[in-house]
Amino acid sequence: MKHHFLAIDLGAESGRLILGTLNSNRLDLKEIHRFCNGMLHIRNKYYWNIGHLYDEIIKGIEICVKQEQVQPESIGIDTWGVDFGLLTKDGTLLGLPYAYRDSRTANAIEEFTSSFSKERIYELTGTLFAPYNTLFQLYAAKKQHVELLDGAANLLFIPDLLAYFLTGEKRTDTSFASTTQLYNPKKKCWEEELFSALGIPSAIMPKIVEPGSIIGVLEDEICRITFSKKIPVVAVATHDTNSAIAAIPASGDNWAFISSGTWSLMGVESPIPLLSEKTLSMNFTNESGVGDTFNILKNHMGLWLLQQFKKSCCNNSLSYQQLIEMAEVAPAFLSIIDIDDPSFLNPPDMSEAIVQYCLKTGQQIPISPGEFTRIIIESLALKYKETMEQIIEITGRSINEIYITGGGINNQLLCQYTSNATTKTVKTGLAEGSAAGNIMVQALGLGYVQSLGEMRQIIANSTDIKVYQPVDTLTWDQAYNRYKVISVLIEQDLPPLS
Repeated sequence: MKHHFLAIDLGAESGRLILGTLNSNRLDLKEIHRFCNGMLHIRNKYYWNIGHLYDEIIKGIEICVKQEQVQPESIGIDTWGVDFGLLTKDGTLLGLPYAYRDSRTANAIEEFTSSFSKERIYELTGTLFAPYNTLFQLYAAKKQHVELLDGAANLLFIPDLLAYFLTGEKRTDTSFASTTQLYNPKKKCWEEELFSALGIPSAIMPKIVEPGSIIGVLEDEICRITFSKKIPVVAVATHDTNSAIAAIPASGDNWAFISSGTWSLMGVESPIPLLSEKTLSMNFTNESGVGDTFNILKNHMGLWLLQQFKKSCCNNSLSYQQLIEMAEVAPAFLSIIDIDDPSFLNPPDMSEAIVQYCLKTGQQIPISPGEFTRIIIESLALKYKETMEQIIEITGRSINEIYITGGGINNQLLCQYTSNATTKTVKTGLAEGSAAGNIMVQALGLGYVQSLGEMRQIIANSTDIKVYQPVDTLTWDQAYNRYKVISVLIEQDLPPLS
């Protein structure tokens, strides 16, 4: 018997509605609606256009029902992490949600941790330190526009805010809560000690549920305008990374993952959170996964650099494929950058940011689009090698394979370079990994599958795995040694290479 599910999968660059059909232990995916997403830049502030996202979701549900002639059995929403909107007591939205790249949190970590130690925060939450985390966004909000917080009765994260628009219910799931640096993964609740330090009542936070829980059903008005029935909305692993990891067709514990998109999230799955001085010093985070798992990972800047370079290079006139083809014939290791350097978080011009980094480190300045692109892709792969070494150190595991999921698998040059740099076998499957995991968690919630292992077996049955084997590893080892020298220059503010 066929079962149909609708995944709403929202990324920082685009949104997709994917119709999933589960049939005889196979999952078929069909994209039925795609639209652009991006930050709104208004008077030096960055926001998400939540109204645009809602409109496109409504269009997508109507397309599913009217054009595809499918009434899905449920709907699930996944998005990027940390960001939120505020609601008044009567449910009115208090302005556009801020985007995580907004500069309001620039000094928030230093200021907040001057009176509340990093060690204690990590002990309570197990979350990596990044200025965009919800903890520091709330700290900045309390400092810069307290009137918004004073008027707020509820805080809802982006997927939960959209689910509220559809159902009127206010919930979040453990996977998203674990991105915020406000959630205690051991207690599985909001950490009161942090809210007390912020001076913000934890009562504004949504109730936390497990992935697979039904939030509510589409309200009557939504059903009327989309011609749909009262479809349940399921809290999937609403942080897209954790949905993607749930759809990786792997078994055992000798594999690592990279969720590759605007961000690159690299790590391993674990039955318990890993909280130690070492994981803190290496800035590993503990995100809650599906089926009582934890994803121990690091968050890297990812293909954001290539996306932004594409915009600054000839005003988007070159396609990604053209850039990659140019990179293949560009000189190898012309220069190396640390893709996580703060200068790349949200520069006005990514090309200029890369040039300035090269100047600061005494390296050759790229000129052609191919040279810029190759620097970005090679530097990503070298970052993955560094993180792989750290993963092996903190877990003691022997890692043989890396599974890459997400849109980054379409960048075959990056996949091959990742294998070369890490000396590991790299495997890729579904580009729409987040949507696939979203759909399988819906199936779990409705009782059509019984476990994470069964979900992954279905994905394996439905996926053609592409395999990359390492080549030219000695050259990559030499480049990695150079990468480490450059990292020290930046970290210690030393003079550039001669």
